[in-house]
Amino acid sequence: MSIRFIVNPCSGRGRGKDAIKIIENELEGRCLDFDIKETTYHKAGIELAKQAVKDGCSKIIAVGGDGTLNEVVTGILRMDAPYPKLGLIPAGTGNNLARSIGLPLKLKKACHRVINNKTMKIDIGQVNDRYFITSMGIGLNTTVADEANRNFNHLRGTIVYILATLKVMPEYQSVDLEVMLETGEKFTGEYLLLVVGNSKVYSKTLELIPEFSLDDGLLELCLVEKMSKPELMAKAPYFLSSRHQELEEVVVKKVKELRVQLKNTDTFHVDGEVLKGNDLKIKVLPQVLELII
Repeated sequence: MSIRFIVNPCSGRGRGKDAIKIIENELEGRCLDFDIKETTYHKAGIELAKQAVKDGCSKIIAVGGDGTLNEVVTGILRMDAPYPKLGLIPAGTGNNLARSIGLPLKLKKACHRVINNKTMKIDIGQVNDRYFITSMGIGLNTTVADEANRNFNHLRGTIVYILATLKVMPEYQSVDLEVMLETGEKFTGEYLLLVVGNSKVYSKTLELIPEFSLDDGLLELCLVEKMSKPELMAKAPYFLSSRHQELEEVVVKKVKELRVQLKNTDTFHVDGEVLKGNDLKIKVLPQVLELII
């Protein structure tokens, strides 16, 4: 019953690389059957996770940020069930899932947590042929994710996303979307952003999905209409206090499936990775994986 650690050494501006030695120091001598594989190219985590399933690993531990976790989950779900248990050592920049469920952010404590047997079954979101654990989004959040991925390499943590937001906001334009829910309800027009969340989005100071649940078989849609810069600044306190649902420009709904057509853009993100597409089919896969907590 082996444990496979899949480490992105570049995650968290090098924090992933720091985790390798800590894993070895903390787990050696515990009579555990484990090994460590490093990602060496984009999407390597997918192939490493698929191989871990083939090798019969009982636990697969993603070591990195939400993007690394996304690759590992994608690799697992591209194999046949039953699936191994999934673990996470948060060594990324945002670490949204870890923050959502209270996983230790300290690497040593996280190592100890992933070798226990306490688990919960979690939902996973799917967009066309891609998966997401925390969220997918269109609009401002995608632009911010792209900026954060490309710049601020000398910084770590939430500050990266704050600075990225401040940089892109002055020139940001709205997105033209058509959103159709499985109930037949339809939303069309120009929007600041769309988020479909499965866990906390995005931080303690900006929780767009304050009533998230990882295991209720539902996703949460947050749709924010286009606003002028002065309007957005005036209503910022609602967002910062998680009262944005009170605004007439904001729609928040629990959903199982939806379809989104992008009219004036072809970019969206899944767990922070920016992708291309115009016609998105989004759905929940209820309690499909067992997460070590």
